Amino acid sequence: MRLSFLEQQRIKACVALGAPVHDILSSADKMKSMPKMYLDVLGSRLGKSAVDIHSLAAQMSAWSLRTQGLLASRKTKVPILAVSLEGDPVAPHSDNKLVAMSSQYGEAVKIPSNNLSAGYQKSLDLAVNWLITELKS
Repeated sequence: MRLSFLEQQRIKACVALGAPVHDILSSADKMKSMPKMYLDVLGSRLGKSAVDIHSLAAQMSAWSLRTQGLLASRKTKVPILAVSLEGDPVAPHSDNKLVAMSSQYGEAVKIPSNNLSAGYQKSLDLAVNWLITELKS
């Protein structure tokens, strides 16, 4: 998604599916609610063998697209579809709305689903159909 702001002339369309954009990256308290496996993956990406929430939170705030100024500056011309599942602790709908408002042709969608795999199937179907439409125009 970052390239949609930095390389607008090269990117035709973007789908963000459950992407952590700002909310979870900017708060140690919210990061504590993330699944341990997810925290371990993030720590691994930063080269940490043991994950300390406060240390990780300090580093993760730099990954926030809002903190980087990408979501606060002018809008990107790249159409962005931001999708999350209802109740997703990693990618809340508020992040999707922030992304949609930062794109001239942005759209934020929250998929209601009681079943994770059914929710992701709906998300993928929506994303594929949206991309087909966007790439034709």
